[in-house]
Amino acid sequence: MLRVLITGITGFAGSHLAEQLVSRGDEVHGLAHERPPFRNLAAVEDRVRIHEGDITRLEDVQGALAGSRADAVVHLAGIAVPTLASADPVAAVRINVLGTAAVLSAVEQHPKTRLVLASSADVYGAPDRVPVDEDAPVRPGNVYAATKVAAEALTRELAARHGAPIVILRPANQNGPRQHPGLAASAFAKQIAEAEAGIAGAVVRHGRLDAQRDFLDV
Repeated sequence: MLRVLITGITGFAGSHLAEQLVSRGDEVHGLAHERPPFRNLAAVEDRVRIHEGDITRLEDVQGALAGSRADAVVHLAGIAVPTLASADPVAAVRINVLGTAAVLSAVEQHPKTRLVLASSADVYGAPDRVPVDEDAPVRPGNVYAATKVAAEALTRELAARHGAPIVILRPANQNGPRQHPGLAASAFAKQIAEAEAGIAGAVVRHGRLDAQRDFLDV
């Protein structure tokens, strides 16, 4: 059994990860700035422990890490919708970059604790070739991707300096229940449901429709 601390546990990916870890018998903790009830955690709320705090406050992250005695930290907290990051770059940098710095500073004091950082395939921007692998150059084309590149750089620095057990993930677009309504698949589904219910027109609108994307089922 592992003790796992999930930052952003009340979000889309975090809540699904919590369910998966609980189902296999792990002890699950989460850092969240919200107060209960946690709608996304309804299925497992009585089997996870939530540590309330701000991801950008080092003392809050340290408290959650000490309180959980985590074997591993999965850092998912952040602004995950590119349009929201572009609308408020200051908030995106504060949460996605400074929040990661706080997590790294806390983990640095626990050298046996593993860290999994959720970055994004968006860091590749417009690649020269597909499929893209980890050796492709990063070319962030928006604020969100830029914050992920910065978070990766901070994480790699800690790994190089301390040999910390760290894994960086660059997932493609994720799709599934509880996804943010501003993302493509959920926005399409919402508009179709509203059209079928007669509360909206029969035209689906959402950004560019000529783009090609990979999707991961969550």
